[in-house]
Amino acid sequence: MAMKRGTLKNIAGFCQITPQHFSDILGRRKKPSSRLAVLLEEYTTVSRVIWVWGSRQEIREALEKAYSDEKIGTENTA
Repeated sequence: MAMKRGTLKNIAGFCQITPQHFSDILGRRKKPSSRLAVLLEEYTTVSRVIWVWGSRQEIREALEKAYSDEKIGTENTA
């Protein structure tokens, strides 16, 4: 995945879950709750529908697209 090192840990921290739990969600070993899907959408801009129902590949592609500009989780202070 073409994301900056530590990004996955930052996402997990924002959502108040462990990095292992987030890894399980990315690997589709677990599905996020509806509340967690909303938090993931808020932080990553990836649709909650993809978080809950998407395949591993759909999630990874959406994250790569969202992180291609490396602007996730940062405020525009201009």
